Amino acid sequence: MSSRQVQLNQELARKTLAADVLTIVRDSVDEFNLVNCGTALQRLAKCPDTHRLLSPTSSALPGVPRILQEQFARLLDAAARLVSKDPRHVESRQLASMLWACGKLELGHRAADLVEGIETAAIMHAPKFNPQELANAIWGAAKLGLDPSRSELVRAVADAIAVSLPRTSAAPGGPQRDPKGGRPGGWRANAPREWTPQGISNVAMSLAKLDADVTHGEGVSTTGGGFKYGRVFGEVCAAAKARAEDFNPQEVANILHALAKLTAGDGDGDGGGRTIVGSVERTAREVTEALASRITRRWIEAQRLEPQHVANMSWACAKMGAAGGDDLAGALATAAATLAPRMNTQELSMCAWSAAAFGSGRWPADCAETVARAFGNRASEATPRQLAKAAMAYAKLGTLHPRLMDAVANAVLALEQPFASALNPQDVANLAWSFSKLGFKKKRLFDAISAAFVAHLGEDEARFSSQQLTMIVCAFGLLDFKDESMLNAAMGAMSKERVAEFNPRDLTNTSWALAALGVNAEAKPDLVERIGRTARKRLDEFNSQELLKFLGAFERLGGKDSKLAKAVSKQRTLSYEFPALSTHAESSFVKLSSKTPTSYQGTDRVRVDDSCGGWGRGNTGVALWEGSFVLAEWLSRQSTPTGSDEMAEVMRGAWGPNESGGWRGMTGVELGAGLGLPSIVASKLGLEMVATDGALQSLRFTRKLEFLSSVFWLSPFVNPSTGPSMSLEFQIGRT
Repeated sequence: MSSRQVQLNQELARKTLAADVLTIVRDSVDEFNLVNCGTALQRLAKCPDTHRLLSPTSSALPGVPRILQEQFARLLDAAARLVSKDPRHVESRQLASMLWACGKLELGHRAADLVEGIETAAIMHAPKFNPQELANAIWGAAKLGLDPSRSELVRAVADAIAVSLPRTSAAPGGPQRDPKGGRPGGWRANAPREWTPQGISNVAMSLAKLDADVTHGEGVSTTGGGFKYGRVFGEVCAAAKARAEDFNPQEVANILHALAKLTAGDGDGDGGGRTIVGSVERTAREVTEALASRITRRWIEAQRLEPQHVANMSWACAKMGAAGGDDLAGALATAAATLAPRMNTQELSMCAWSAAAFGSGRWPADCAETVARAFGNRASEATPRQLAKAAMAYAKLGTLHPRLMDAVANAVLALEQPFASALNPQDVANLAWSFSKLGFKKKRLFDAISAAFVAHLGEDEARFSSQQLTMIVCAFGLLDFKDESMLNAAMGAMSKERVAEFNPRDLTNTSWALAALGVNAEAKPDLVERIGRTARKRLDEFNSQELLKFLGAFERLGGKDSKLAKAVSKQRTLSYEFPALSTHAESSFVKLSSKTPTSYQGTDRVRVDDSCGGWGRGNTGVALWEGSFVLAEWLSRQSTPTGSDEMAEVMRGAWGPNESGGWRGMTGVELGAGLGLPSIVASKLGLEMVATDGALQSLRFTRKLEFLSSVFWLSPFVNPSTGPSMSLEFQIGRT
């Protein structure tokens, strides 16, 4: 490097404005070597005015952008020529810095020759890159949008990272502290090739940006032409877990966000996001737990977190289901509420989604309210996806914030036209579902949603998934918005093949919604027939509660299917095992049988499903509620009335002295027994049980159980003027 080139490099390194850098380029680019080109690109990547001056659409001072862009083009040409001249002798530092700068400047196709030359040289030199160079290289590749399944550069850098991480991370002799005051950790403090926490987090972020396939593999091509990055992912996770205590807030936020995107995806709707299971997911969760354990109120207060840090941490921890209970959720919620006035709409929507994912029981309501208010104030700045995400979050929380929903509706209606192109199918479905879930009527908004829906289907009937299709139809039904255009378009999209994809919930919700909107079997016999036929074919996928809801909705639609009726009316028997009962009874098994009613005609219909407004007869005597099984399982484990401290506290003073110390001689009552599983288990323990229910058929069945030795019958009370007011049967069973 000549003295002139050294001088030029020093001058370039001192410049802080793009115009000043390009002035040197104008005067001296013909004298540049590759080091000068790299320094110039780096400075431009860091200058605050670069984008404004060099953007193809820049409209700054007349003539100035064009002149500067010409100089920039000369710089790119010179760099491309020099890096391609002799790629074998290009230094790794120069390659990594130029790749980073190209990524930062988002050059892409604008500098295709330069990027191609850097790729060729970097593939040769990747094994010699040090950790910082490797982190910069893969970050630049990610920003350039290189395809990880095809890019030889990404593969070469990833392989080098996978080799470098374990080689340079482990410190012999255990944790050490940098004598100069660095942070303690399990890595050599003075190792020249040591990976820093920032480098680790940058690699993780880059893999996420690349959307790399991290399913476990040694970096081999797949039959589909893809490439697995499981090896480098595993090494990154191992390093992050080992150094969890060394990560600063930004690094914690970045790597958590990357892990969540790599293993859980970034889909926040009911149908979005990837799901990776197995060892990859377990590895990611272990790292998440290690990092999340640091996120306490005290740590947050001490670190002075930025809004983006809190948003990324909240989203990632919620997405990954990080443990930590109320402490973790509460710490993040408090931080989000504190920083909400400074957050942009992306950060606010992420926090809103996190609140919904953690749940109202763990994310304090006042914090969620603060985030809602802040988003409402800035809703006009939000993207369609952010608007839909925020609305859906509070719908899932079941919390109506009128100001927020008004702001979301107004912002959606103010989107640039054409409206349909501004909202993708997932946005349309999520917005419709959110407003209907909260019962918040906005006729103008739903008119716009209908128009977007019809426009999308007009282009491609397969654009909406079956779930999205159901969500939209149900939303209009719940709010009683009878929109003929929407309805006709939806029914037109419900082809034989599409309905065949519907799961039990889709079938139920669609049947109810169509009936609510005035559709019946007489008007649409083919569609109703398709729904009934699909339900019959997928009968084994319904549980008892889902089947009841579907039958009520299907009959309301006017559906008749003799084969379906015959299939669902068969008596079903389920066997439940309670191993803990083996010490109290001859058998630890309980068998329950029931028949599903097929007709709801002439009955008073009640709402039985809040998610779709499904209608039908109550589930008593037909479906076993999950809570019944949980209670029965818990009872089976209680050898005595005081089998646990919790139980002892509950039972204190409930009964008189019990000489046996067990359950025998005690009496229990189950209100609304239904199929009576808790009563049956309690009787096996020795309790004398009184089971009550409003449905005689349920109790008649329970009365026939072999272990019941006596039954007491109470005749229904009859009012001569109004007829039977209640059906109630009491029974007492003994083992």
